[in-house]
Amino acid sequence: MEKVTHREALVKTIQRMEPWRLWVTLTFREPKSPHSAERHFRRFVRVICSDRREPVWSFYGIEWFQDGEAVHIHALIGYMTPCLVRPFWEWWHSHYGRALIEVYDPHKGAAWYVTKYILKEKTGLAWWNFFDWKPRKLFEKTVNQSILCLKRGTESGS
Repeated sequence: MEKVTHREALVKTIQRMEPWRLWVTLTFREPKSPHSAERHFRRFVRVICSDRREPVWSFYGIEWFQDGEAVHIHALIGYMTPCLVRPFWEWWHSHYGRALIEVYDPHKGAAWYVTKYILKEKTGLAWWNFFDWKPRKLFEKTVNQSILCLKRGTESGS
């Protein structure tokens, strides 16, 4: 039987979350802590979500530069409908710093690359997470439908 490493299992999980639309590397003009970088990245995902008016999901790694003075982010970002990426680049650049934002190509190995951060986590060089966001109206609709289903389930069970 073939042994599957934790990294390989995570890559397979990430690949099942497709469609990924963007592969991004994001930096900051001013040094940021990992917590601050994560907060800014989540804001960026919410901006994409607002623009797309559909759910957005991501897998990201926050890595320290070799000098240990600042962090940068590598991420996969997914949503259903393809769109232009330039507005997202412009938004990040105007708010935080440099950005490399590319249309995701599954044959380039981005899922494998972004998972290298789990190996660095024990050294304190990086951390990673999943994050998703729904537009407010879609979220409210989903919650209201769930509540309605729960009420119906309760009523039919009595």
